[in-house]
Amino acid sequence: MKTVLRFLCCLAFTASGPICAQSTVEVELSHIKYAFCNLHDRNGATVIEYCQKKIDRDPDDFEAYYCLAGAHTYRGETREAMKNVRKAVEGGLPIERFLAGPRSVFGPLTNSRSFKRFAKKNRHTELIHGPMLGAVTDHSARFWIRTISEVPFKVRLSESENMSGAILSTNGATSAGMDYTGHLDVDNLKPDTRYYYQLIVNGKEIAIEPQPSFRTYPKPGTKARFQVAFGGGSNNKPEFEWMWDTILSRRPLAFLGLGDNNYYNVGEVLEVPRYCYYARHSRPEFRRMIASTAIYGIWDDHDFNGNDSIGGPQIEVPAWKRPVWNVFRENWVNPY
Repeated sequence: MKTVLRFLCCLAFTASGPICAQSTVEVELSHIKYAFCNLHDRNGATVIEYCQKKIDRDPDDFEAYYCLAGAHTYRGETREAMKNVRKAVEGGLPIERFLAGPRSVFGPLTNSRSFKRFAKKNRHTELIHGPMLGAVTDHSARFWIRTISEVPFKVRLSESENMSGAILSTNGATSAGMDYTGHLDVDNLKPDTRYYYQLIVNGKEIAIEPQPSFRTYPKPGTKARFQVAFGGGSNNKPEFEWMWDTILSRRPLAFLGLGDNNYYNVGEVLEVPRYCYYARHSRPEFRRMIASTAIYGIWDDHDFNGNDSIGGPQIEVPAWKRPVWNVFRENWVNPY
């Protein structure tokens, strides 16, 4: 009984290094993600000035338009916010970025009539992020999604790419209490078998390209050959996001995110880790990989707060320890 493991070590992302790794909300505005710590400063004026300077240097910095939309929303300036939404989306930023939020910032905007009219022209489904595959065994698998509102969802699975003889899962549901994410489990699958699947959200089939598939794990005690990919330090770097497609092309059974799977640096302001996750989950390369590879996210310092942060042994100290851990839980599909 021999299991052959070939590990694909995928460490091609470059971290930006420790930036303002501190435990207070007084954070130097050196990256868009820190804007959410500075919206209160002069009623958002500092953030607007910062973003405008970035746009002056690069008119195609659509992340800056996203941030400007948030700052104007914070100030109650819906018309100005929508100008920046249009520029960002027309430039290629997924409209899911605004729908995801952080809703504590963008909620008044996305609930406005002007945004709803614009969104109706630019998207047609409830799905914001996912599907993400995880917790795969020789007989089961778990599926995760994020949606606009609380809705039920299912998956349809088949051993055939044309979905003949498909089986339908029981209902899962997304929850506002879990940041509009949800997961469902499918059992009674065959071991070491490739399954293709379709996603049904709120009764409507969602087209996912390419059609996702996955392989169940080998039955315990049997010989098998498979690959597992692993890596860490995957900061949000658009110029390196192609690596997710490279990993997917090797068809590993699993990807182990070995920590520093995102770089919040400010865990106590929950909008910052949410921003980082929403940016990552909206990348088409990442979405393709997580739909067809079992994903396991492991907690490390930058998945908590700043560089080399530990947090100490007390569960409820600091007070934001459990909330930032909950944000981590909401954005992965780990077995527990």
